[in-house]
Amino acid sequence: MPENGDNTPLHLYMVSVSKQPMLSREDEQEVARRFIATQDPKLAQKLVRANLRFVIKIAQEHDVFNVQILDLIQEGNMGLAHAVKKFNPERGYRLISYAVWWIRAYMQNYIKRNFRIVRPVTTRAQRRTFDKLMMPEVTAALEMIDNGTEVDTSGLISDADAEYGISMQALKDAKREMLLTDVSIDQHDVNGDGSESRALDETLTDGVDCEARYISKLDRGVIREAIDGFRRTLDERELFIFENRLEKPDDPMHLEAIGGVFQISKERVRQLESRVKEKARTALEAAGCGDYL
Repeated sequence: MPENGDNTPLHLYMVSVSKQPMLSREDEQEVARRFIATQDPKLAQKLVRANLRFVIKIAQEHDVFNVQILDLIQEGNMGLAHAVKKFNPERGYRLISYAVWWIRAYMQNYIKRNFRIVRPVTTRAQRRTFDKLMMPEVTAALEMIDNGTEVDTSGLISDADAEYGISMQALKDAKREMLLTDVSIDQHDVNGDGSESRALDETLTDGVDCEARYISKLDRGVIREAIDGFRRTLDERELFIFENRLEKPDDPMHLEAIGGVFQISKERVRQLESRVKEKARTALEAAGCGDYL
């Protein structure tokens, strides 16, 4: 008799996770700070449990690879636990915004270790193809195409991808081939000149090399979000001053010229600029981006 969908291990796990309380930004930061100070494993567990539902969502993005989703979730939970240990709440963003990179890295490394691959990843083009197939937006588009749904794929293939011969059809073919043939993770790459390269498992990474670049990108996103929110608090004159003075430090519009636009004195423009600077400082410090000033 088929197993009742409501009694599958995955369903029961999802029900259990849905009962875990989520944390507000303030509570999360407080728990994270206490964990850093005390290294109390109970606090780490609290942070992990509050974000388990996100791991399930990310695992579902990779479900098209025909791997056991519970295994993916387990790997993702390990990535989440690793992220908790490294999370710095003073940066201003939420734990999951940082942890998502580690969750995906652990899942993708699991897929690389266990997935059926048509042949060893031997060229940059093949490695790029595999990495492309790991992208959630690409896997979602391929799934929709397989189901006969029309999808706008214009933004999924970059010019750099095209130079490597990557297209949506090539990705579809690669995905199909990956489902057909096994290869040992210990098998070595063969370079174009016939020399032996690294084993496939030696090409895997735990994310350390990429983490600094990821955090830098994340920081820029937090800064951009803070600035966008700050801009919405400005009136017409303040916004004009911000865009033509503070956002153009190398070629700022002269105070007299701005005064002429709004029929106000140079001194009044200077006062407004000081007020805009103070508003910007307050907004960025509130977002944990004070070092950007």
